[in-house]
Amino acid sequence: MRAVQPPQTTTHRLALGFHIVSIALAGLLFTGTATWANGTLKGVMDLSPAIYDVKGMGQWSMGSKSGQIRLVITRDSKRDQVFLQWVVWRDKQPHKVESTIGISELNQEDRYSITFIRREADDHGRQIVLGLEDRHTKEALRAFIRIKEMGLYQCHIKR
Repeated sequence: MRAVQPPQTTTHRLALGFHIVSIALAGLLFTGTATWANGTLKGVMDLSPAIYDVKGMGQWSMGSKSGQIRLVITRDSKRDQVFLQWVVWRDKQPHKVESTIGISELNQEDRYSITFIRREADDHGRQIVLGLEDRHTKEALRAFIRIKEMGLYQCHIKR
């Protein structure tokens, strides 16, 4: 008498199929990660740990150059600092940072923590509104930042 093997159940077939698909996906992810490491992912991994937030503020152009303006906030245990960067785009992608300036009204005194970031548009164009908390008095304030041209901005702090 010969032992009869039970038929392979749907559960076993699904489990086997799942393992084959998992191995294939792992191979694709590994290959994709290697590709990313040479480009975008490497750039993200190289960012300073002090960078707390980045917010796009819109586009800029000057002569034959154009790109994006971004607001960068750094944070450590003592203070937040705020910077503007003009990023040049070439061939429909970011190419290099053309200019970086600090927002002196916020960076000179080590007293403000950033509580929120919001982009707004009004009759005069776009602006970034930052929620501020005075680290000494705990007073809530707002900073209104408007770009004038490369390297020039206006910042008003209001209660």
